[in-house]
Amino acid sequence: MKYRFVCFAALCLFVFAACEGTDPVPPDDPVVEEPVPEIMADSVLASFPVGGGEFSFSYYIKDACEGGSLSAWSDVSWMSSFTVSADKISFKVAENLSGEERSSEIKMAYLYNGKKTEASVAVSQLAIDVVPGDEAFDIKIEELSQVYARVRVIPADADLAYSSMFVEKSFYDELGSSDEALFDYLVEMYEGYALDAGMPLEDYLASQNGLRKGEGVVELSGMKTDSEYYAFAVGMSYDGEQTTGLYKVLFKTLSLELIDMSFDMDVRVDGTAAYVTIEPDVQYQRYVFDAVNSSTIAVEDILSVYQDYISSVIKDYVNFGMSVEQAVMQISSVGTVTDYRFDLDEYTSYYLFAIAIDKEGVLISQPGVTEFATEGVKQSDNEITITVSNIKERSADYELVATNEDNYVFVWREASVYAGMSDEQIINDIISQDEVMRTSQYSGDKSGTFSGLKPGTDYVVYAFGYYGGFANTGLFKTSFTTQAQMLSDVTFWLEHEKYFLGDEVKEIYPDLYPYMDGKAVLPVTAMTEGDAGGYFYHVFAGDITDPSSSNYATDDYLYEALTNQGYTAPSTLLYLDFGQTFTLVGFASDHDGHYGPVYREVIFLTEDGVSPIDEFRLP
Repeated sequence: MKYRFVCFAALCLFVFAACEGTDPVPPDDPVVEEPVPEIMADSVLASFPVGGGEFSFSYYIKDACEGGSLSAWSDVSWMSSFTVSADKISFKVAENLSGEERSSEIKMAYLYNGKKTEASVAVSQLAIDVVPGDEAFDIKIEELSQVYARVRVIPADADLAYSSMFVEKSFYDELGSSDEALFDYLVEMYEGYALDAGMPLEDYLASQNGLRKGEGVVELSGMKTDSEYYAFAVGMSYDGEQTTGLYKVLFKTLSLELIDMSFDMDVRVDGTAAYVTIEPDVQYQRYVFDAVNSSTIAVEDILSVYQDYISSVIKDYVNFGMSVEQAVMQISSVGTVTDYRFDLDEYTSYYLFAIAIDKEGVLISQPGVTEFATEGVKQSDNEITITVSNIKERSADYELVATNEDNYVFVWREASVYAGMSDEQIINDIISQDEVMRTSQYSGDKSGTFSGLKPGTDYVVYAFGYYGGFANTGLFKTSFTTQAQMLSDVTFWLEHEKYFLGDEVKEIYPDLYPYMDGKAVLPVTAMTEGDAGGYFYHVFAGDITDPSSSNYATDDYLYEALTNQGYTAPSTLLYLDFGQTFTLVGFASDHDGHYGPVYREVIFLTEDGVSPIDEFRLP
């Protein structure tokens, strides 16, 4: 009863308070709070497939405000391209080649009246099931010698893109004997090749120099004798991700067996030049010979060091399409060699040596060795007079008159190239350019025409005596300036309508066109308007319709390139890759040699647009 009394008393007090007084005060109006918008997202997202793709989910804004806006994003790179519509959020998920399941979240923010409310949706993506290397590949060693190996790689999945190569075991050991480190090195190598080729990694790996599919053969010449190597294969995606385990097979190249062979060698020194005669005691056996600075090598090391060098040279030849045997034929000699000339450093001691070589590039005898020393540079009294005449916008005639038959170097450059340099500096720079020195040496009088010059440009012609690797006269030079450019009003273009599948053209003309498999064959016909005296045309990869887009798109570059390498026939066939952008380029010149404007036309050919082969006609 006590509790009932207390409650009753409280009630009476409440009633009494309410009734007291004659002017009751009305209560304050209640505060009404604005509802906070809330992002309501579909929560059905669970786990994306390994292959990724395009996805979306529904949402709505509870208690939305007028003028509010929603944005969506992710902090990871494998989700991208978020698009927000009235009731849906769309995005892309990349393929998961990491080998591990990955998870993250999609973040959302709703902005309204200067405020923000946020939400997120958790997501994940399944991982690729990486096939172990020994289940993904079979590698069979088919041929092995001292310096050569040939293996056959057989993937379990004919559609798997993969890389297969050789690597020295000693190098693999330097990588910590780690398959992961070897794969990382492989990707770095491909990235370097792609950079050198000016291509994205994905395009390079998809090219003929990149990944392969199906059963394939891997060959390597120029290997070290009696050395351990791995032949390996590993699955790889075109963006450089590993898709299978790495499988490798260890093997060892054969050891070296030497034959008995000796050489009689004679050296005649003339300044810095050495003229050598070598007579082997076995006239039918091929051999290689060279001269090396005696301070850089011991006689007992010549065989092993030169084997490494010869192997690398053969490898280069093979990379350019030769067989190993053809490469050996190219670099070796047979029978007596007479008065072969070496251009060497002055006042230096050298070893001249000769070593027998077999058809596989293996050095198979002890070296025959003789030592000799060079003398100082022999100076020439040759005087060279240079005359330039008939100077036009892009060409000029030249004549060089020499007082004797001594060897000299002859080049021409824009005046700005060597501006401010001394004669000695100019000579040294020219000599340092190996390709220039291989193609720019002459003797006696010489005349001809400079072509591909720039209009209104200063040039200098240089000549100097050269012998045994050194300049042996001073520098002879003369300057000239080309005429200012005068464009002609003659115009040029290429007419083309149909194109054809190269495989079908090859079936009709197998001997005439053997290299057009998988290509588009585009017949083109040169057309001009005006009094044209000639024309040049070709096709370039990419879109170069904008002359300012690169150095290779300028009129000056195209004028020079087309003049040197362009087609001049009234019509021809162009072999182009399907699905790639190309630019047809060309120009005409009038009878006075003035060039007309450059013609540029972008083309993009697809297999869908191929014409029936019965409509094909030879140009």
